[in-house]
Amino acid sequence: MTTIYDIAKKCSCSPSTVSKVINNYPSIPEKTKQKVLKTMREMDFIPNQTASTLSKGKSNNVGILAFLGLSISPLRHGLFSEILESFQRKMNEKNYDLLFVSNNVGNNKGTLYENCMARGVDGVLLFGDMNAKEMQEIINSDIPSIGFDYVGEHMSGVYSNNYDLMYELTTHLIKLGHRRIVFVCGDDSEITSSRIEAFKNAMSDNDIPIYSDYLIRTHYLNSEELISEVKKLFSSNSEKPTAIMCPDDLTAVKLIQYCHKMGIKCPEDISITGFDGIEMGRLITPTLTTARQDSKAIGEKLAEKLIDLMTNKKTSRELIRIPGSIVVGESTCSLKETNKESSYSLENKTYVREGS
Repeated sequence: MTTIYDIAKKCSCSPSTVSKVINNYPSIPEKTKQKVLKTMREMDFIPNQTASTLSKGKSNNVGILAFLGLSISPLRHGLFSEILESFQRKMNEKNYDLLFVSNNVGNNKGTLYENCMARGVDGVLLFGDMNAKEMQEIINSDIPSIGFDYVGEHMSGVYSNNYDLMYELTTHLIKLGHRRIVFVCGDDSEITSSRIEAFKNAMSDNDIPIYSDYLIRTHYLNSEELISEVKKLFSSNSEKPTAIMCPDDLTAVKLIQYCHKMGIKCPEDISITGFDGIEMGRLITPTLTTARQDSKAIGEKLAEKLIDLMTNKKTSRELIRIPGSIVVGESTCSLKETNKESSYSLENKTYVREGS
């Protein structure tokens, strides 16, 4: 096995010079640096990262933690994968690698915090339920960390202008003539509270009442739960809605597919909106009306701020808001564009909705 001493002998320099080249010390002349790097390639020398970590006090590894529920991987969800792609590009530019952290290290189980420490990560990016006990342990630790959709007081976070987007999306439906609008909101969090407030204010500003069963709580990305709640709503004796607002695009797409299966036309019978702006919403028929979060800008800001936190101990906590936009697709339409009298069935029951 080639060692650092073999490289030094071949280059007629000291082992410490080779070590400094490996650790990218700026004091090494460029000519010497290139000679050492060329020799390392020719001799198939791979630096020992563990030793490098010990000598520099940093690993150049960044931990990725995700508490999304339902065993959902961030790599399999459109919004999170897009954010991670943008985040990784920025991190790679600064020679950082991403490391997905679980509860297992070798044959040992530990908390996420313990495993972050065992792996020697320089910083952590968090997704999902920030109120989870193990996430809180990271948030309140000394490990530089940042969270997507985090708006608390204990670490930095990057988030979209959720209130503005939800207000605009609700107003879009109202301008189309909808009054009986259902909002299916996600998990209890500051972000969800902001969206609920925006929904209520948009309805109130247009003198539209909000029925108690028109504000439904479910979990993000849980389409089965959402469809179950919608079925209950349509099976009740209350007035049927003309529009349903979903907490994310994934559940909105699943609801559209379910409605199609049941013979309910979207948007002719019911308008449906999502939230996120993932590619899936642009590929289905009808295309999805949604609030698009700027995943590229979010990923870049998450990376830039985390790098700053890892390299500058004087950097202060910061909450960074990224503007999103409303995407009007084909899943919503004016009540005047619907059939004068459209009927649809659900669980062997038929309902008739009169157009305006």
